[in-house]
Amino acid sequence: MKHSRLLILPFLLMSVVVGFALIAAACGDDDDDGGGATTVPGGPQAIKVVAKDFKFDPDEFKLKVGTGGGAAGSVNVTFSNQGSAQHSFSLYTDEGFKNKVPGAEIAPAAGGAGGASVFVAPTTKTDLYFRCEIHPTQMKGEIAFE
Repeated sequence: MKHSRLLILPFLLMSVVVGFALIAAACGDDDDDGGGATTVPGGPQAIKVVAKDFKFDPDEFKLKVGTGGGAAGSVNVTFSNQGSAQHSFSLYTDEGFKNKVPGAEIAPAAGGAGGASVFVAPTTKTDLYFRCEIHPTQMKGEIAFE
């Protein structure tokens, strides 16, 4: 009986290792270069905005209100121009695009290029609005802070 338990032990150990490997692979980054939002507990929130064919993808985000300081109160913006025309990213506090959010502007980028910025998340529920300064009537979006 003792001998049969020793034979089963390596099989059980291998099953546990394979199980952890499958879980790690399932949780990995799919690296699709698409847009979206992410949040890391205690860390900054992040959005990835893709400009292509005179539109933003995605053009709407839902984020949490900020904590007022530190990494948890900031939003990292990654901007990727996957089109051929030049595009930019600017964030505003109003739908009329009059008041820019400090630090939330990314200079015009040629096709295949991009940029990044960081801004402080609002501490109350509100909406912020973004657009491409080169194509301001075609390329617009919104970030809702809840």
